[in-house]
Amino acid sequence: MIKEYSNIICMINIDDFKDELDALDKLNWDDDRMKKNRFNPDKLMKISDLEDTKKYSLGDIQIGLSNRDVYKLGFFAEILTSITDKLRKITGKVVSPTGVFRYPPGSICNWHTNSNSPGKRVYFVWVEDSDKSFFRYFDNTTSNVVTKYDKKGWHLNDFDISDDDAQLFWHCACSENTFRKSLGFSITDV
Repeated sequence: MIKEYSNIICMINIDDFKDELDALDKLNWDDDRMKKNRFNPDKLMKISDLEDTKKYSLGDIQIGLSNRDVYKLGFFAEILTSITDKLRKITGKVVSPTGVFRYPPGSICNWHTNSNSPGKRVYFVWVEDSDKSFFRYFDNTTSNVVTKYDKKGWHLNDFDISDDDAQLFWHCACSENTFRKSLGFSITDV
């Protein structure tokens, strides 16, 4: 079932979302009232901890703690609705926002699988500086850990989430020395 989503990213042109992404850039990302969880600079995590894959069959249990800003979806409601509607028209699938995050320098989202919600994930990612933040995952085919460094500006990341214990998609994200923002969307048939 997951394989049918593999071509969705080829259908998406990030330039079609310029108005929404420009609107995001104008929001006050420092407004603590809009955050569900706040980054704590006094509790920096060791980025070296992400070097080892914590690959266990734990379903959607997150390994370790994360330290990043997690926003209330209502803060971005109009923008998220517009992006969601455009993604629905492009893909012909059911699209739901999964989260809005900001990673100040030194922040991470630790290893996890999201296996409680299988399907395609698409993330709109913005970073202030190239090669100072990344998305890391365990490749089940090669048994290697793959690190994809972010490039300056807006770009897309996509991946497939499985609930099959043999195909869990272990992944994490980190901002070593820059600001990183991401908006996630789930794409499914139902």
